[in-house]
Amino acid sequence: MENVHVQSRRVRMRVGVYLTLVVVGALLSLALLTGAMMASENGADSATVLWIFTALAYLGLIAVWVVFWHRAWSSIQDGSPRTTPGKAVGFLFIPLYNLYWMFQAYWGFARDFNVYVRERRLAVRPLAESLFRSLAILNALSFIPYVILFASLACFVVQFMAVHRVCTSVTALADAIEDGGSVPVAESP
Repeated sequence: MENVHVQSRRVRMRVGVYLTLVVVGALLSLALLTGAMMASENGADSATVLWIFTALAYLGLIAVWVVFWHRAWSSIQDGSPRTTPGKAVGFLFIPLYNLYWMFQAYWGFARDFNVYVRERRLAVRPLAESLFRSLAILNALSFIPYVILFASLACFVVQFMAVHRVCTSVTALADAIEDGGSVPVAESP
């Protein structure tokens, strides 16, 4: 168990890297999807190639998302989190169950992170649980026809904010642990 503790202190997440990968991946996927749909409507021979590139772009975006959440959950494993990093991301791939699991993986991370910080009295800003609950709700709504466009656009904005907050908070957590950054406890009279 000691190895897990040492590993969790060193998890750092670079905001710029993850935000760039998410934004570029999403925009590339959207551009390729639009091109593939237009090419398909016109019966162009390039439609198949565009669909393949669209699928590859989406797979790349999924890979970034999996690594992101795995690293986030890894940062609090020496506490008593509700799940492991592998389960947190793996259960998101189970059809229908993932609609429930999104709440555990996203909102649950914020809740467990805040408990971890509070129990250790670390000088780290807590995560806004409502942001991560919104992320789970918008992800679930993006499966509903006719709501998918609005939910997906709103989800993109919320994902951007969530990625920023997780990266900065996980890195601040690692810094606080390494610096012995517990908040001084006021003595009782």
